[in-house]
Amino acid sequence: MFSSVTLTLPMSTTSIPDQVPNIVIVGSGNGGLVVWNLLARRWWLPKCTITLITPQPYYIHRLAVIRAVITDEGSYEDQGWIPLGEKFNSGNRKLVIGSVTGIVEKDDGSGHGYVTLDNGEKIPYTYLVLATGSAWEGHIGHPADKPGMKTWVNIWRKRFDAVKSVVIVGGGAIGVGASNCNPQCSVMTPK
Repeated sequence: MFSSVTLTLPMSTTSIPDQVPNIVIVGSGNGGLVVWNLLARRWWLPKCTITLITPQPYYIHRLAVIRAVITDEGSYEDQGWIPLGEKFNSGNRKLVIGSVTGIVEKDDGSGHGYVTLDNGEKIPYTYLVLATGSAWEGHIGHPADKPGMKTWVNIWRKRFDAVKSVVIVGGGAIGVGASNCNPQCSVMTPK
């Protein structure tokens, strides 16, 4: 679920160049938000601009999503969509809702460039963090919009209700979370 992220940034303002660095993070899943939070704790952050680009204005909690498709107890379909609040859009921080369709690196050897969004907007970067995550399929491969999510949840709940038993292979967070929600589920883990 978590991946390694390496980002080399200056540790003090003495090593920050005169030009204000623009840090762009693509993706608001676990990886993107970990980087965002690490950067937000740096005392020199006001000397940088930081932009978070995501196709939806919320974080999707995967364990809540899996529970939502298996049970209607707890309203997990509502709790699993955590809004990205105003802290992402204040001062030198900017939340951009959109999908990246291209990345262009300057040919001057600086490593700087810009990302192009689906609406044609170009956002320049000094540092680029790609934390796009992965595509999920099946009962956790949900739509990116809330109305679509409600329909999708109801379809999967009907599918789970229609079967006598469900076998979940793997005892990770998703598997255990699913098995704890429904007595029809049992978990098989490799030995």
